[in-house]
Amino acid sequence: MQTEKRTEQAAQAPLSPAVFTIIDLEKSINRCVSDAHKHGFCLPPDYRLSPDAGVLADVYGAMIYNKEEQRHISSLSAKQLNIYTRFFIQE
Repeated sequence: MQTEKRTEQAAQAPLSPAVFTIIDLEKSINRCVSDAHKHGFCLPPDYRLSPDAGVLADVYGAMIYNKEEQRHISSLSAKQLNIYTRFFIQE
């Protein structure tokens, strides 16, 4: 319950473009996975992630493990930043 409340507050708080939320990252991963279906990834029988989705999933997993709701964009490596920005769409 408390995590849901914090996540809701993070989603409502205005953020600097230099910060991304775990929700932003999840949306980017979902777009990446959707795009990967065209190339045969994330499909039966092995359901493996595409290399790009795997890179973003590593960041996502670290954020969950560290209980982070947002992170500074400078924490991403060049490869992570490239993939994140390719699939991120400002709403």
